[in-house]
Amino acid sequence: MNGTKFVNKTLFFALLIAIIVFRVLVLLKFGFEYTDSDQTIMWLGLKDYSDGIFHEPRFYGQAYNSMLEAFLSIPLYKLGVSPYIALPLITSLITLIPFIGIAVI
Repeated sequence: MNGTKFVNKTLFFALLIAIIVFRVLVLLKFGFEYTDSDQTIMWLGLKDYSDGIFHEPRFYGQAYNSMLEAFLSIPLYKLGVSPYIALPLITSLITLIPFIGIAVI
């Protein structure tokens, strides 16, 4: 029984490391290199939020975007991380954490 648990944990952590490495490569080769209009609006939201400026919902003209990534990126931005790095990083974390949490459970 212990051998099976060890194998399962080893496979889980190997898969987790592979997923994280893949995500890092995607960010380095794509996420930090290219942008779109939604990301640049998020940059503005991040700048405003970090300055304590909170506009009404949908101020930025996006009825489909909550600006959650901009809000969660404030600590990284305050530490000197550029918006084009902080936002994709936070977006990746937001998308991976639920799946990793469910997999751990």
